[in-house]
Amino acid sequence: MSLDEQMLFYDVERKEVRKNGESRVYTHVHLKDQFPVELTLYAAKMVSHTFTSSITGKPIENISQRIEFHKRTTISTSCRS
Repeated sequence: MSLDEQMLFYDVERKEVRKNGESRVYTHVHLKDQFPVELTLYAAKMVSHTFTSSITGKPIENISQRIEFHKRTTISTSCRS
C-alpha cells in the first residue's frame, strides 16, 4: 500500500552527494505524522552496503536486514510448538 493510499502526509527531497569523486542522488521521504520520520531510499544494488550517519558517524540500520531477522525469528519460534 502506498503512502498516498494510507493518507499519510509527506515531503520528498532529493539530495546530491559527492564522495570520492562520485556523485549520487539520494531520495529522502519525510513523513509528517505524530512523530516525524525520515526514510532514505537506496538503489536495490546498494542493499548490502552499510551507510554511515553523517550526524552520529555510526552505521545506519538497514530495515531489510531487520525484516529478514524477524522472518527467521518468527519461523523458528512457530516451529517450536
